[in-house]
Amino acid sequence: MIELFAKNLPREILFQLTSEFNNKMKETRYLLGKYNYSQLTVDKDLNLIEFLLALSIFYRRVVANIDAAAGFSKNVFNISSAEAIKIGGYNLTIKEKDRMTAMVYKFHAILSNNRVPKRILEYEDGHQFLRAVSEYKRKIENIN
Repeated sequence: MIELFAKNLPREILFQLTSEFNNKMKETRYLLGKYNYSQLTVDKDLNLIEFLLALSIFYRRVVANIDAAAGFSKNVFNISSAEAIKIGGYNLTIKEKDRMTAMVYKFHAILSNNRVPKRILEYEDGHQFLRAVSEYKRKIENIN
């Protein structure tokens, strides 16, 4: 499932995201088998759980870093006359910073349009994630 979000990323990053997704899915299956999360089950809700888990991993490992880089570069460009920021052998321009900012904005708009709460993305452990997914599922079912 993580490949939906990460298919165009470099192979090393895709490998890291896939590994994290697989590990967290093992933990999620274990927790679902051991604890009750308000009618949330692997059998009925696997696609939703996998999708939201992949989305959260992509957010935490990719989007949040792009957001931080865009914010940092915005500050540098605002307080200096720099036309680019050198990162290793790469020059980050104002135009690229604007593209990063737009990408983060679009990502958050997609979350908002689908009523995905940020707490699903920013959980601290598997229990917190599954409670957030359970609450999200309950809210979505009440809307429909």
